[in-house]
Amino acid sequence: MYGLATLITEKLANNTWEDVVTEKILRPLGMHDTTFGTRSGENVENIARSYVEQEKRRLVQVPSSFKRKWANLGASGSIQTSANDISKWMRFLLNGNTSLLCNIFKVRNYAIQTKNRFHRPEMPVEYTNDQYAFGWNKGHYRGYPIIVHTGTSWGDASVLLLFPEEKLAVFVVFTGSDTKHLKRILLAQYVADLYLGFEPWINATSIKDFVVPKHKSKCPKPPTRRSTIGLFPRNFPECRKTVTKPSNISSLPSNFSNYDGIYNNILWGNISVTYNTESQGLFLTYGFATFQLLPRSRTLRAFAAKGIGEMCFMRLSSVNFGYTRNQGITSMTIPSFERSSPPTFLKIS
Repeated sequence: MYGLATLITEKLANNTWEDVVTEKILRPLGMHDTTFGTRSGENVENIARSYVEQEKRRLVQVPSSFKRKWANLGASGSIQTSANDISKWMRFLLNGNTSLLCNIFKVRNYAIQTKNRFHRPEMPVEYTNDQYAFGWNKGHYRGYPIIVHTGTSWGDASVLLLFPEEKLAVFVVFTGSDTKHLKRILLAQYVADLYLGFEPWINATSIKDFVVPKHKSKCPKPPTRRSTIGLFPRNFPECRKTVTKPSNISSLPSNFSNYDGIYNNILWGNISVTYNTESQGLFLTYGFATFQLLPRSRTLRAFAAKGIGEMCFMRLSSVNFGYTRNQGITSMTIPSFERSSPPTFLKIS
């Protein structure tokens, strides 16, 4: 959605998205410390480093080269800003009758999310955000109308919480993972309680009773047998320079080359799969990302995937191949791309 919005903006303005945002928003608001992931230098010292948590709570830095490539895919996750500049943006959003948000939630502009609308509360105070419009969610916190937007990129998590009637805005951002947005929401609520005059419900006692659901990866533990073959660039020392050999499965079948080929989805594009005879590894390449496929079953139809090179921080828990007796491998489905509607790629060569 955001990538499409970026493209439409550039077509209408006949200019780059970065230049349009700079001219129409950043410069008028005096946000001179704000830049874009597509334009920031690799060795800039005043940019926070991004980290993801892997097995055994091991932190791995997300390479800046990957961040720039990811930013090129669309507007989402491309802005790099400072606390002072984000405060200027929040004041603009709350600026009375001229507010950008003053009419955004008219009935014709928002939709009520009906899926899982009724559920067990995750916190002991009122918090809802079930109305959606143009990238913003509307709801209530402690009876106050709120407007919320969360942002998640690889190794970064943020939330912007607005109280339009109180002229209050809270912005929280940190590096690391926050799968269900709960950590950032709790921090924003704590700050909001202080400014609204409430005793924060999160304290040293209640935090012990409030268990944030921990994301459990479905990716199996990597096999212990490893073989170094030098596939990793030297400028990523945080990545282990190893490729995992499949274990607990005697050997990959002699017809493993049946997996080789190009797989196509009309919306998602092409994925290539190759088999490396030296490492006995199967590799998946999608755009600038390359993963090693690790068998999850003895049928060798279900795989997990771990990134290599600058993608070493990334994992895919489910990559499934379709098979027929007459044709062999015919397709590949990747639930890790889209859980609600997993895309299927048909083998075309």
